[in-house]
This record gives sequence, structure tokens and C-alpha cells, in this order.
Amino acid sequence: MRGLADRRPSYSRLLAARPRSGRSGPSTLAALACLAFALALPTDLAADDTWNPFAERDAAARKRAKPQPPASDRPYLPPMPGSPGRWRPGPGAAAPPGQGYGNEPPPTSASPPPTYGNAPGQYGAPPPAGAGSAPAAVPRVQRGDLAPVTTGNGTGLGAESWQGVDVATVEQLVAPLKVPNRSLTLDKLWRSLLTGPAAAGEDPRFAAIRAEALYQSGRLEAAAAALKPAASRTASKDAALITALSARIDLARRNTATGCQAAKHATQARANLPRALRGEIIAMAGYCAIISGSKDAGPLSAGLARREGYNDPFVLALLEIIGRPTQSEPSYPERIEPLGGLLLEQARLIWRPEIVSRATPPLLAMLSGNGMRDTAFRLTAAEEAASRNVISDEDLAAAYKAHPFKPEELADPFTPGIAPAVRRALLYQVAHRNRTPLQRTRVIRALVDDARRHELTLPILRLIKPLVDDLPRAPEIGWFAETAIEAQLAAGDHAAANAWTIFAAALDQNASGTMEHWRTLIAISEPAGPRSQPANLSSLESLAVRGRFTPEMLHRLATVLDALDYNIPIPLWEAASKSPQPRTGYLPPTGVLSQLQDAAKRKQTARLILLAMRALGSDGATSAHMIALGDTIRALKRGGFEAEARRIAFEAVFESWPRTQAP
Repeated sequence: MRGLADRRPSYSRLLAARPRSGRSGPSTLAALACLAFALALPTDLAADDTWNPFAERDAAARKRAKPQPPASDRPYLPPMPGSPGRWRPGPGAAAPPGQGYGNEPPPTSASPPPTYGNAPGQYGAPPPAGAGSAPAAVPRVQRGDLAPVTTGNGTGLGAESWQGVDVATVEQLVAPLKVPNRSLTLDKLWRSLLTGPAAAGEDPRFAAIRAEALYQSGRLEAAAAALKPAASRTASKDAALITALSARIDLARRNTATGCQAAKHATQARANLPRALRGEIIAMAGYCAIISGSKDAGPLSAGLARREGYNDPFVLALLEIIGRPTQSEPSYPERIEPLGGLLLEQARLIWRPEIVSRATPPLLAMLSGNGMRDTAFRLTAAEEAASRNVISDEDLAAAYKAHPFKPEELADPFTPGIAPAVRRALLYQVAHRNRTPLQRTRVIRALVDDARRHELTLPILRLIKPLVDDLPRAPEIGWFAETAIEAQLAAGDHAAANAWTIFAAALDQNASGTMEHWRTLIAISEPAGPRSQPANLSSLESLAVRGRFTPEMLHRLATVLDALDYNIPIPLWEAASKSPQPRTGYLPPTGVLSQLQDAAKRKQTARLILLAMRALGSDGATSAHMIALGDTIRALKRGGFEAEARRIAFEAVFESWPRTQAP
């Protein structure tokens, strides 16, 4: 798994490589003068080879296989010591004192009936009031119990989140990460951390790191905003670097005028830039010259960039193709950056489907935006971007709405022969136009079913939430209740999800309780509050006994329940313990989990979030090893992020949650 560390040299190394003199050889200066004459607005930076305050992907890293981390023999971790309010059951209860999930359960034949709280109960019976899995009340609030402070406008975590972390430490923590994280919860925390207000007198290098991290996540607007404060007060030694970053981001945003203007200033101050950037800036200068009408500048800038050590064959070949149209189309590399995409447009080459799978997050963001004229290709890029948390749900909706359809297509959205991404856009538009509840629910259900087959379940469920909100809870659409619950849960609207379960229960004339397990998942996902309901785990016992959970799902469910301090029912415990513990999934390098616990204990917000991302892995909760999953949930809960801990628990089990209707 390639992280930011695999891509670019560290900021400190690049600064060390800054040339001491601004002098260049005569031939280089003469060629640059010729190029500058051709440019209306010279230079910028972006590409696979460009500066990044983290690290550079080298050729050896591309060929080197990434081995699967060895599975650990360590049993799933018990809760961290000192967790406030942890309830411990008495004799015969579901979880014996001191026993963490994953160890051999005690024999139950001689045990009294299991209890929820202090009152004895039976399986399937609701817990007595005030008992069950709810944590005990903490007598008084301690400093460590307080949630991290956010900004007044809700745009991000406060500047104090970075206290005690210097630039070198931030580089060390961020470098191994592959962003954006496929866990939407962790990705939101990551963006909230990076978009918070800058502290007074913040080191401009820190602003550069934040902007670069946001850029690598595909959040181009946020990256541009992160650089603005630093650009206004940057010292001369860092001014060229900040300006170059601004140019790179603006070009990816298709702000050509400001991007090329910033690139011009960065080129003039290139003596203060790391040597690794100079060739890339020349390549960007070639692009700016091309869009200003100087097509012959492409081959010239390609030659100058090579002389400076620039080694992106794809970009260089495109620069030469634009100047010499008779050349053949270059082969696509493993990764395509925004500069490559911009040059593809200038070369008037066809947008091939394989570009989407090779596009970096910033290029995906660029291809998903309004500047993409090929709306069908934009749909494919937007869906890929949404599945990787590169763009927001609103951006995906905008891409769906932008594709034009004929009246006859809108009249019959199930006409065969339509490309998958175009079909989903068509269904989305028809669902918006159709106000009849029965017809709208059928179209929405078709859209959700199609999304499941293409690994787009959560993005599409969040997308249809406003459509579900407009539906009346009428008996004629009672069959749709489960899909509505899924949509509300995916969007984090627990109150609306509960309302749909109540509606479904009212229609359940046989009192079969088929939606009770959804109410349990809602309770697990929802942070404790005055309107939250305690989780009744009896429905999970029934499903476990009936074999509705796969062995891996049993372990995953037991892991998240234990991490959230729930009392695991004995039938669920026994069912999980009878199956072998899963030995697959992502495990972080040795020492990361202990550092994560330390950050949670110390309430170090920035360290906690960055280490949680590394602990869980870039593919999120569904692909994490059970040990990493449990430890991440515990750490976030202990560090003041209980709501996020519960959302990660939801992400871990939602895809495999039993459904009454076959997906």
C-alpha cells in the first residue's frame, strides 16, 4: 500500500537540497529566455514528480510488492485500562470479569441465566430500565472527558488540536498515510483537522504541509484556502515554495489565469526552490505557453525539463505530441496527475476508461467538476471519486444532474443498452422528477440495488437521503422501509432511521420483529444522548443462533461491541468463539497501536487522528484486522471522539448486516 511517503522527498530534505546560488548555465538561461518569450504566463507545478512535504514515489517502490502484514497471534485487545464508566457483569453474565473478547469463554451449563445490568433476565426480553449495556454515569466531569473543541463556524477542529506537535512530527505522522481514507468517518476527521484555523504566527511550512495533504486528498478548494494565510506573510526563503504550491493547486482547479501567474512568479524565484521542482516548473511553463497559443513551446519545454532532471515520461511525451501532432499517443502510467490530464485535453486525445482507475485524487476531483465537457466520462470519474471519498455527495449529485437525457430515456429508465454510470444518473434524475411515492420508491430501490453491484452502496444511500425524506410513511410503500432505514443510517440521521423502524413495526401484523436488528444497529451507531435508546442485543442473539452472521461477521460484531463497552450476549460470544479468529485484514506496523493508545490517553487530538488513520488502514473499517479495528474504536472513544468511534463501528458491520430483502 503506497502512502504519501512513497511519493515525494520530505520537506526538510528538499530544503536541504535548495541551491545556494541562483546561477544557471548559459545554455539553460538562453533556452529559458526563448521559452519565456513564447509564454504569455509561464509556469506552475504539479505532476507525479513534484514537491510534496512528505515523500517521492521512486521507481523501485513501484516494482516492489507490498507484502500483507503478518497476522498477529495476540488476542483481540481488552478495553484500555482506566476507561471511565465501564460496567462489569456479575457471575453468570455475558462477559466474565477481566475477560477480553477473543479468549475462551467459560462453560455456561452451570451458570445462572445471563443478566443485563444487575437484574436477571432471559434472552429476547428487553433489559430493565437503566440496565443493560449503557455505561455507568461518571460522578463529575474531568478534563479528559471533554470532547475536542471545534471552531465556532464548524469548519474544523481548533488550532489547539496541534499543540505539542512540530513540523517534523507532523511530517513523520502524515508521510505513511494513503489519502483519502475510505472510511468516511476518518476522512472527515482528517479534513476537519487540516481545515481548522491557523494558529497565530504559524510556521508557513506547516501551512504548506496542510495544503499539500488536502491536495493529495483531492480537496482542491480546501487546499487553496489553507495556503492563503501563509501566502500573505511568508518569509522570502519560503515564498517561492508557497507560490509554487498555489500555482499547482490553482491549475488543478482550472483557475488558469491565477495558476499561471503564480507559476510565473515561482519561476522567477526558482533559485530558492528545491532542484527537484525546477524541471517540473518548466513543464508547467510549457503547458501555460500552450494554452496561451504557443504550441511550439511544448517540445522546447520538454527538452528543458529533461535537462533539469524531470522524469515524468507521460507529461514529457504529451508536451511533444502537442507540438508535433504526428507522434503516437503515449501509454498510460500507473498514476496520472492533474498536469497529465490538462495536457491530454490540449492534445485532444480521447478520455479512455482506464484513466479513471489510474487518476490520483486531485485529478479525479478535477475530472468530476464542472469543467469536464464529456459528461459521460465525468460520471465515471465522479463515481470513482465518491467511492474513494475524494468528492462530496453534493458533487456526485451535481455530476448526475449534469448529464443530458432525451425525453424517451427519462420516460423509461430501464431501457437496455445504457452504460452503468449513465444508468445510475438516469435513475437518479427520474427519482427526482417522480413525485408519486410508489413509483419513486421503485426507482430508488433499483438505483440502490445497482449501486450494491458496483461497490457504491454508501455513497448512493447518502445521495438518496433527501429523496427518502420527502416520502410519506404510507402502507403502500411499507416494503421500502428497510431501504429507507439504510439511507438514514448511512447519512447519520438516527432519529429518521428510528422513525422508519417504528413505521415498519406498526405494519408488522405478525409481530415478527424483523426490523429489531436495525434498531440495535441504530443504537450502536448513535452516541449517547437524551434522545438515544439503549441497544437491545437480544435481536443479535437470535440472528446468531439462526446462522444469519458469517463467521467473520460474528468476530467483527463482537469486536466492535466489546470496543464500545457493550456486554456481549453469551450466544453471540459462543458462536464467535466456535469459529476460528480471522487472520486477515490490515495490521499497522509494530508500535503504532501502542502509540495510538498513548495519544488517546494524553488527549493529543492531532496525533490521535493521524495514528487512527494509520492503525485502521487506508481501506477503512471493513478491511482492517480485528485487533486494529477494536483498538481504533477504543482509542477514539477514549480520546473524546465517541460519535466517530460509533460511526466506525457502523462502517465495520453495515455492509454485511442481515437484510430481510435480498440485496
